Amino acid sequence: MAERIIIKIPGDFDPNKEAPVEFEWRALNGSGEWEAEQELASLEQLQNDSLEQEAEVWLMISGARVSSRTLPISAAERRHMQSLLPFQLEDDVACDVENLHFAFGTPKDGEVTMAYLDKQWFADTLHLFSEEGISINGCIPEPLLLPCDEKTCTLSLGSELLVRNGKGAAFSLDDSLADIGLKQLEEMEPMAESFTLIAPSDEALARLEEQMPEALREKVGQRYVRDFWGAFNVSSGTATLGVPAEWLNLCAGAFGRRLPILAWWGLWRKLAYFSLFVLAVFILTNVLEVQQLKSQQGVMQQDIEKAFRSVVPRGAMVDASRQLKAKMKSQQNVSQGSDALVFMSFVSPLLQAAPKVKLLGFQYNHDRNEMRLNVQAPSFNNIESVRNQLDKDGFQSTLMSSSAQGGVHSARIKIEKLSQ
Repeated sequence: MAERIIIKIPGDFDPNKEAPVEFEWRALNGSGEWEAEQELASLEQLQNDSLEQEAEVWLMISGARVSSRTLPISAAERRHMQSLLPFQLEDDVACDVENLHFAFGTPKDGEVTMAYLDKQWFADTLHLFSEEGISINGCIPEPLLLPCDEKTCTLSLGSELLVRNGKGAAFSLDDSLADIGLKQLEEMEPMAESFTLIAPSDEALARLEEQMPEALREKVGQRYVRDFWGAFNVSSGTATLGVPAEWLNLCAGAFGRRLPILAWWGLWRKLAYFSLFVLAVFILTNVLEVQQLKSQQGVMQQDIEKAFRSVVPRGAMVDASRQLKAKMKSQQNVSQGSDALVFMSFVSPLLQAAPKVKLLGFQYNHDRNEMRLNVQAPSFNNIESVRNQLDKDGFQSTLMSSSAQGGVHSARIKIEKLSQ
């Protein structure tokens, strides 16, 4: 099953021409093998084929339009390489770098592969496919598809001469300039230890080797007879066509793939309108309920204030509800009375009958209905004797704490009245 459809964009392609254009394309499976033979199709046919096969669509840009090279990069420059590295090419390109689009590979071993091409031509090309409803998943420089290992250089001769070295530098030369380019190959590739040659026939392969400088012919390691498409997945070198492989995608930065928001909106518009209607009804209902509750709260507050003034005709009203609760509690405590005198009438005779026990202080708690005594005596037995006498007539005593210092014993006793 096809995973990707590769469409070749030739170097002389002009996206602004009105004449109908047919493109060479071929389907690629997940293993990096071609599914069928090359086909020729118009944009309309390409749209139908991509929909039928449900495959990603990639444009293969000719090396006559896009070039790539490897540049050194430090760890500190990685974050800003998109803005820094293009200006290193100002002296090497014939146009302003502002008119070029740059894409970058993954930095590795202090180097990064950078591809660049004319920004306006690239934008017009992508727009042409977009107008026909063809979603482009990515674009790849054609020379970078050539398999190439480190310290090697691959040459592929067809309608153009494709050149790629192991460092990531890649470009194309027109067939008319191939002879001149090959003669200067020794200067362009001084570090290459071996060369891989690819041509569509034995005659073309021999011609390619003859055009190379004599010093480089001895470095030719492998020769392959392959057509244009077969040159990209020869049985030697690094596999570059497998779908899991990392491709240097030109669709980056300003040309990065956008989410199909308009298409999504067309599919979900009715549901979105319905959801907004439901949300509006929900908010309106809640607002009306809140207003109704506020109205009821206002009436309730008026009733509370009216009740407060009936109880407290004069005086400040801060929190009517809390003030009424405090008023009711105070009235309840008064009506219930206090057992403080009952406790005193029970405790006093017992302390008078024990002259060695001295009462230092006492504390009565109405809410808990208890009394606490602080007493002192020359011995602990005197205190314990009094405490035992307090356990009668519906009362219960508890020794809370005791201490001794300088022959004097002190203690705290809690007295509770048992419920009848």
